[in-house]
Amino acid sequence: MLIKIWGCRGSLPSPGPKTSYFGGNTSCIELRCGGEIIILDAGSGIRELGESLIKDGALSASLIFSHYHWDHIMGLPFFTPAYIPSNSFKIYGEKKEGQSLQEVLSGQMQAPYFPVPMQAMKAKMEFVEIGPDMILEVGGAVVKTFRANHPNGCLTYRVECDSACFTYATDTEHSNIMDANILKAAQGSDLFIYDTTYTDMEYNGNDGPSRIGWGHSTWEEAVKLARESGAKKLLLWHHDPTHTDAFVSKMEALSRKVFKETRAARDGMTIAL
Repeated sequence: MLIKIWGCRGSLPSPGPKTSYFGGNTSCIELRCGGEIIILDAGSGIRELGESLIKDGALSASLIFSHYHWDHIMGLPFFTPAYIPSNSFKIYGEKKEGQSLQEVLSGQMQAPYFPVPMQAMKAKMEFVEIGPDMILEVGGAVVKTFRANHPNGCLTYRVECDSACFTYATDTEHSNIMDANILKAAQGSDLFIYDTTYTDMEYNGNDGPSRIGWGHSTWEEAVKLARESGAKKLLLWHHDPTHTDAFVSKMEALSRKVFKETRAARDGMTIAL
């Protein structure tokens, strides 16, 4: 199983010299296993992924959405392979507010938000509506779905393929009790990706406004979950747009003191499991 990070920032893109190492693109992961290409989320990072994929000619891939907040869908209109008729995509995600998956994704490509409608995407697209507590066969991979704690709903994914597994727990908020869904999803994972948007100090409002109820978690909670779940490696994820490279590096160092096999995600990072 090969995982490449194309975007790991949260909330909105944050380019610039102070974020150039870890990157400023929002959530997008490319996963290759069993000959299958699986894309998790379509944040701004999917644009560069698309430019990479078109070099290989005709493409067949699966695109799985955790949820539809802007930072996880904003790159879809700029995903060049979706406009090429010879390509095909199987797209997975939840229905929302009485709208189908296709209607939800089409929404951001309608006036007055965007000049090009989704109908301009000529690739073959199959839309598959999913929910929590499901087991999906995606090519050679088994994908298990879990409910995350996030406003408007979000899904956590456990992907198993080629005797490897990893957990993608983006956009979730902890409580005083360890989240049983996240623990189950992360159990024994080779790689555990977890929302570490804040520090405990930021989350509790000790240095400004409280972030409680905003739908995100902390590195302090991440290391607890990693240890309790028996995950082998932890990847800090969904970096806050105000967090500089120096700030993220400090979070990474502090996390490693508790859970040694911790790294902070960065754009362009490749991990083989």
